Amino acid sequence: MTEMLGDIRRIIYTSKARYLPDAEVEALYRVSIDRNRREGVTGLLLYDGARFLQAIEGQDAVVRATMSRILRDSRHQHVHLTFHAPVAARAFAGWSMAQTGARPHLRAPAFLMAVKTEVEGLADVQLQALFIGFAKLATTRA
Repeated sequence: MTEMLGDIRRIIYTSKARYLPDAEVEALYRVSIDRNRREGVTGLLLYDGARFLQAIEGQDAVVRATMSRILRDSRHQHVHLTFHAPVAARAFAGWSMAQTGARPHLRAPAFLMAVKTEVEGLADVQLQALFIGFAKLATTRA
């Protein structure tokens, strides 16, 4: 089924994270990947040990429900929406969740290099810059 213009919504948010042990981060990714595949949600989630940055996209109602779940999740504090609108096409088509953030053992500068590699194929350079900037900030805080 081809998605029509306006059918796809993208939400990008940042949040402060409560402390999460590596095993909990890995479990979060596994559950998210499974749910996203079932629900047709694509995107990218990064966790730098202190913050989350996530882009989610998919059918409008599903993305809104996903964001509603995130807002109720105690792992997220001070959620800030940086983008919330319909989009013409998916930027993360085929990505139920990219794997960079699922490797919490990556520390700066390996985290930055992994994020750069992950997003280099995105056509939208603003999205690339957003995710790379997040990772770069993580390296300056390390």
